[in-house]
Amino acid sequence: SASALLALGTTPLLGRFHSQSEDQAGAEPVVVLGNALWQRRFGGSSDIVGQSALIDGQTTTIVGVMPPSFQLFDGSSDVWLPFRFTPEAMLGSQRWLHLVARLK
Repeated sequence: SASALLALGTTPLLGRFHSQSEDQAGAEPVVVLGNALWQRRFGGSSDIVGQSALIDGQTTTIVGVMPPSFQLFDGSSDVWLPFRFTPEAMLGSQRWLHLVARLK
């Protein structure tokens, strides 16, 4: 969800995280890039926010870049997309779904 990255107590290096409205079905596709991918594919361009990238065959707007120190789970993630909790997405087994929380 949009609040997952925020809940981890980090801030993007550039841009912003996903917004609550971008979690909704039908919202414009957006992405937050991992730092390694930003460096590798976009040369660390400081004007990357607002540009488009093709992800899974869909034109997606880049809204942020994570700092180099950020790692989630095994550190292999290059992009973070809003999940868009539709009824269809919640059918069946959710064994692939990882939960993240921050305790007070």
